[in-house]
Amino acid sequence: MSNKTIRVFARHILPVENKTKQKKNEMSTNCNKINFKQKAIMADFMSDHPGLAKGKISNCPEGRASSNRLWEQLTTKLNGAGPPVKNVTLWRKVYADQKQHVKKKLSFNKASKNQTGGGPYEEKLITQSEELILEAAGLSAAVEGLSSVQSFGAKKCKNAYIILF
Repeated sequence: MSNKTIRVFARHILPVENKTKQKKNEMSTNCNKINFKQKAIMADFMSDHPGLAKGKISNCPEGRASSNRLWEQLTTKLNGAGPPVKNVTLWRKVYADQKQHVKKKLSFNKASKNQTGGGPYEEKLITQSEELILEAAGLSAAVEGLSSVQSFGAKKCKNAYIILF
């Protein structure tokens, strides 16, 4: 009980963990903050290595070694470019956050474009480095969809359902 504090609410006793015991990475909320130069370096590197950007490097020992080697190279370049110095794990998280941010902007733009009811069209601008990340990771297909692919599922045809495979 020396590491925990006990709080009593009405009839319930709740243990509260000491926040100083958490890992430093979990407590850091600014781990995805990077400067513009680092963002451009990351975008250029991912456009040069689309397999890494899409996560399509094979999951075999050689593929994992290749992926780790590429992430080490990127980490060295990024740490040399600016004050936020991070390890490989945090740079992977930053890249995942960057992809999610670009995908969110694309989704907002698509929803705003398809919106009915009048009013002005609102658009979030996509920077050049975000455009490189978008192309390298293939995020436009995730938001817009593929027009050349037939959809799967049941089609209604004269009160009967036909299953397409």
